[in-house]
Amino acid sequence: MKNIGKNFIKKINENYIRDKEMYKGVQGFHWDYVNTRKNLFTNSRLNNFLKNDLGYGLSRSNAKIDKKKLLNFILNSKISKNFLKKNLPQKNIGNFKNPLIFNKKYCNNNDLFYIDWFLELQKFIKKKTFKHICEIGGGYGGLARVLLNNFKCKYFLIDLPETNILSAFYLKNFFPKKKFIFSQDLERGITNEIIKKNDIFILTPDKIDILNIKFDFFINARSMMEMKKKDILKYFNFMQRNANSSCLFLNINRYFSYHSGEQNYFYKYPYDKYWKVLKSKQTNFEKHIHLVLSKRTNIKNSSIEKMKSIVMKNKKYNPTTLQKLISIRRNYVNKKFIINFFKERWPRG
Repeated sequence: MKNIGKNFIKKINENYIRDKEMYKGVQGFHWDYVNTRKNLFTNSRLNNFLKNDLGYGLSRSNAKIDKKKLLNFILNSKISKNFLKKNLPQKNIGNFKNPLIFNKKYCNNNDLFYIDWFLELQKFIKKKTFKHICEIGGGYGGLARVLLNNFKCKYFLIDLPETNILSAFYLKNFFPKKKFIFSQDLERGITNEIIKKNDIFILTPDKIDILNIKFDFFINARSMMEMKKKDILKYFNFMQRNANSSCLFLNINRYFSYHSGEQNYFYKYPYDKYWKVLKSKQTNFEKHIHLVLSKRTNIKNSSIEKMKSIVMKNKKYNPTTLQKLISIRRNYVNKKFIINFFKERWPRG
């Protein structure tokens, strides 16, 4: 907490208290349950958010991930050790349990994925300048940290109140000199002066309606796969309205999921015809997840439809009718299991 003053902690807590009322009942069963607890975001709990219930679903602490194998793959990608030295965390913010330590740097279950994604983009972004980056569903800010390490830009994170408090805490620890803006700071709207004087904007989804900004880079990683169709459409409309003429869009999500209670297919995402696909592939370490990097253009093209056609034909990860039914049933069972898990492990109070 050396990089975070009491005033900052007080501010993010006050912002959370005001924001959460607007989103009560829409966060999903995890936060709906956890929010019933008293003293949810104390200093102690924030310091340990990657190993307690605050980070559930974000830390992936229970996932069986071979971090040494990931690290060796990345080291064999002909990147310099200086790149890893610059982009792996020098601090274990959130106190992730059992991190992999490499050259006095910490790797939790997400950090090496972020490095791998960045390397996938490197060919397309190494000579670019990003003035405004917007990440939708950025979680606790792990990927944002990597991009902020490499680009001098204004960074916008759009997520729910409970996640926003974690990203504020996490990013402030790594960037103590950067200036932060939160949803409640924009009750009277956003101006060019506000954007000019600040660096990191951590906002709730309703604030996209006041962001009359042309962005250079949009990102959604492992987030749209958990959304309902109406929310996915809302974000695509926002991106397509607010993308500059050469804006990039990084989309990393499951081929199919039922996390939202609706059937969610990657190939059905509502891209318009003004995106040109630069890269489309399965991710290196998660074969059920697809990565597409596209670029905004002024001319209609068919590359998105070609990408969708290829993704749709991936029979291994696009489920059959039976698999859909199993997924729906599993989602219901998991929901009951997780609620009971929280009740037993972290009682209310």
